[in-house]
Amino acid sequence: MDFIQPTTWEDALAAKAAQPDSVPIAGGTDVMVDLNFDQAVEEVGVQPHALASGAGHDAAIMAQVTPVTMLFVRCAGGLSHHPDESVSEADVEIAVDALARFVELVAERHSRSGERGR
Repeated sequence: MDFIQPTTWEDALAAKAAQPDSVPIAGGTDVMVDLNFDQAVEEVGVQPHALASGAGHDAAIMAQVTPVTMLFVRCAGGLSHHPDESVSEADVEIAVDALARFVELVAERHSRSGERGR
């Protein structure tokens, strides 16, 4: 099985046009959504990093019915899914700003293209 891993918006559009019925692998994120989210993260002043998550997140189930991506907010000491988990208000603010910008980017692209998909 070949995996499509474009690194630019243009490559992703070309790959999607060449294989319009392609879907993300089960539990995987969608490259078109990931690229939009990466751009949003960059636009709020943070360098995005790819992070493979082996956990059985809700995204794994949701990926079966809709494109997904995940935004991880750094935790003090890397402690996650634990009562002692904590994040800074500044990091949460950046995450909220990135999410808002992501929604704006997707809306702008859909308005320009007249598309209803990704």
